[in-house]
Amino acid sequence: MSRAMRRGSSQAARRRTAASTAATLALAALPSVVDARPIAVGAAPSAYRMSDEQWGLAVELFGHSYLKVDKRWFLRPGLRLGYRGLTEPEQARGLAINERDISSLAELAIVRDGSFVPSLTVMAGVVARSLSLQADAVDTMQSKIPRWEALPTVSAQVGVGLPLWRGRLVLEPFARLELTVGDSRQHLRLGVETSFAM
Repeated sequence: MSRAMRRGSSQAARRRTAASTAATLALAALPSVVDARPIAVGAAPSAYRMSDEQWGLAVELFGHSYLKVDKRWFLRPGLRLGYRGLTEPEQARGLAINERDISSLAELAIVRDGSFVPSLTVMAGVVARSLSLQADAVDTMQSKIPRWEALPTVSAQVGVGLPLWRGRLVLEPFARLELTVGDSRQHLRLGVETSFAM
């Protein structure tokens, strides 16, 4: 082999090595949610569809961790506590039924780690619901509307997380369908989870 051919072959090999190194560094530079935060806590403001086709406001606090399944796939178990009832649907003047929910949920998600973090989550738990009747100039003390009731609930949620600050902060828009035993309404909830590394 001539000297020129050897020199050309050597230069091609160096270019391939440089390209391989650059690709490896680029992949390593992607923010990894799991590496940055094996345990995270956060809050999730959301809007949910009410019975009168209006939207109400709710808020949740949550914590979760990660269990490795594969190189990029993880299970994300967690717990969350929520409050719903910051707003009420419009009702007849002088008569109103106020509904407040405090939810306690366990959840399990399948998550793919990377520069974006798609997730599919199932949830189950209990909703403690407070119902009260308010009426002008009417005694409601003998009302049969229960003050409190405990209702089992299940939910399914899809989301896509955006890791920021080297993965220590994640913003995750989500859509959730909620089904509650004893409540014929199917609540659609839209919101954004914000989680921080511990």
